[in-house]
Amino acid sequence: MEIPMRTISEPVISPMSKQINGNPVEGHMALTLVVILAASACGGVFAFYSKLGAIILSVALFLLLYLAINIKFSIEKTFVSPVQVVLRGGYGFPLQMPYKNGHIFILSILAAITTCEWIFAFRNVALGIVLSLVLAILVYFIVSVFKWDQEFVNASESLTLIPLYILFTSSLPWFFLATEVRLPAVYSIIIALCAWHIYQRGLQLKDLGFKRENLLPVLLLGVVLGVQVGMIEFFVINVEPMYPGFSVVYLLRDFFYMLLFVGLAEEVLFRRIIQRDLIKIFGYHEGIFLQAALFGVMHLTWRSNLELFFTFTVGLVLGYFYERTGNLTGPVVMHGVGNTMLVAVMPYIVS
Repeated sequence: MEIPMRTISEPVISPMSKQINGNPVEGHMALTLVVILAASACGGVFAFYSKLGAIILSVALFLLLYLAINIKFSIEKTFVSPVQVVLRGGYGFPLQMPYKNGHIFILSILAAITTCEWIFAFRNVALGIVLSLVLAILVYFIVSVFKWDQEFVNASESLTLIPLYILFTSSLPWFFLATEVRLPAVYSIIIALCAWHIYQRGLQLKDLGFKRENLLPVLLLGVVLGVQVGMIEFFVINVEPMYPGFSVVYLLRDFFYMLLFVGLAEEVLFRRIIQRDLIKIFGYHEGIFLQAALFGVMHLTWRSNLELFFTFTVGLVLGYFYERTGNLTGPVVMHGVGNTMLVAVMPYIVS
């Protein structure tokens, strides 16, 4: 998805670190986000898994936040070598840390996300949630303290939306909601995360890729591909019917949910935000490949190797669909129609 190494021109500091640079408004927003994440993780662990573990986690996060707020960082502009950054802590001890290659950093985030999702799906849900929180805080910390090329900052903060996705969708008490409104409620959180990220980046709605040009062919192609994808995926994971019998009312409701919540949220997140940032770093084909791999990883909760391969392949199709047309409407429609076929049509046809 990305191109090879590049030289660092004028390194910049992440927008998340504006308080360090003297902008308290941006800094307070970042701090507020961290506090919300910490509270969500602690609350989820306390409610569902272990009260003692939640208490220990709360204490550890409190100490971490206290340390982060009270340590004053200064990044020297005189380097021992062109590839080193000197970090001096507020307590007077100098730390000389090597300036890591940005490509390795981005790939490390992808590997860490894969590890968190695998642990969440196959080993320990609580540990997966906690690791996702730690990963999000760690990435924000690194891009705030060290100077990076802007493209690496953008890509790292885009990828951090994935552990936030895991954290919010897993640790909040969704069981209080009725089944029929749970899905739009969960994906509303994802849409809100994407909207917050888009606002932070200063992007406009027109930059998201929703265009009127060639709209009809794009819509028709999205419908055709979505029908085929939904039919194939049904035989991959064999979804059970959600209702006793087929109903047009349920079909229309599921289509509305899948199109305007699931399809919209995941296409904006994976194709518009993450894929575009990865392409700027690694290149056209490599960026689409990495995005599709991440899209497949996020379906590990189905615990099916075949579904992992299938969703990776669909991620490639959606990625190329978006890049070749320059219009996100087609992938959103394909995604929504495919999921509707999967859960609201095929189970009743086959049964």
